[in-house]
Amino acid sequence: MFQKARGDVATAPDASESPTSKGSHPSTKERLTGPSRIGAATLVRGEVSGEEDLFIEGQVIGDITIPTHLIKVGAGGSVEGQVIGAEITIEGRIEGKLIASQRITLKAGAVVYGDLHSPNLMLEEGAIFHGTIDMDPDQKTLSDSFASDVPENIPFNVDKSSLPTSREGDSEDSA
Repeated sequence: MFQKARGDVATAPDASESPTSKGSHPSTKERLTGPSRIGAATLVRGEVSGEEDLFIEGQVIGDITIPTHLIKVGAGGSVEGQVIGAEITIEGRIEGKLIASQRITLKAGAVVYGDLHSPNLMLEEGAIFHGTIDMDPDQKTLSDSFASDVPENIPFNVDKSSLPTSREGDSEDSA
């Protein structure tokens, strides 16, 4: 760590020889610009909100609102509360409502008890889910949750041309 220079006097290591530059530790800049993390030994009680991706390996008891970014609950993570994000990926345990403007993914090993609201859903084999699913891109829950983040005339990242134009019993009006 310290190098000797001129006799027995120790000097601080040169920045080019620091553990960071050798790839063993992330730099301060890398740590500050990456996603937020709630570590495995951390318990958060209360609301969590932010404007960057969030990775959860610990426990959160409360609502999480990060409407324009990814929220990922790792295999060791758990959340009790409502989760609102652009994209939500679950590998751990959730008890509550999940609301995503783009997609919800339940990975193998995920355990989810609650309601899912998103225009896109991926449920991997091995995920456990008990609750309700609403994938209507025009649902009130999505418009209420993302009203300030998505212009009114833009659907939640869903290409409506790929959706059926009418439902059985509905009539189409041509303008």
